[in-house]
This record gives sequence, structure tokens and C-alpha cells, in this order.
Amino acid sequence: MKVKKVKKLIEENKLDVKNIIDIRESYEVKTGKISGSKNIPMNKLLKHPERFLNKEETYYLICQSGARSFSTYITLKLKKFKVKNISGGYLKWKENM
Repeated sequence: MKVKKVKKLIEENKLDVKNIIDIRESYEVKTGKISGSKNIPMNKLLKHPERFLNKEETYYLICQSGARSFSTYITLKLKKFKVKNISGGYLKWKENM
């Protein structure tokens, strides 16, 4: 899903920012993140997704450029979680601020 679409959903109150999962490592998040999003590093999330995600809710995954969040999206989708990938990642998010 494109960054502009995600931002529009937030503006229209159709997406709660708490459902955006930033899968970057903590040292990456120190450079900036989406205010209100949750940081759960990719490996931690993939190891035990049921600890962090509810299968009834939809989550939006973001990483630095979109590659890790896309692979995480595929894995979680196969495990029947409702997830979407934010294409372009945080780099694209910052461009569209």
C-alpha cells in the first residue's frame, strides 16, 4: 500500500496509528518513526506473531525501504494474519511529510 494512501486513511480516522508496526531494529527507529506506531523488530515479530498481533485486526507493516516489511507481510499473510505492506518504507514516509 502506498504511503499517501496510508496517510489519507489516518487523516480520515480509518486507520489507528497503533496498528502500524515498524519492524526495523531499535537503532534504526532512533533516526525517526511514525508517531504512535509500535516498534517490533522483524525477527521478534516473526518468531512469535501471536504474542503481538490479533488475527481479527489489520496491521500495516513498515521498515526502512519496504523490502523487509514485504517479506514479513508474505510470511504473516500465510499464517492468516491480516496485514498490509507500506511500500517504500520509512524513507518514502519521510519524503511525504
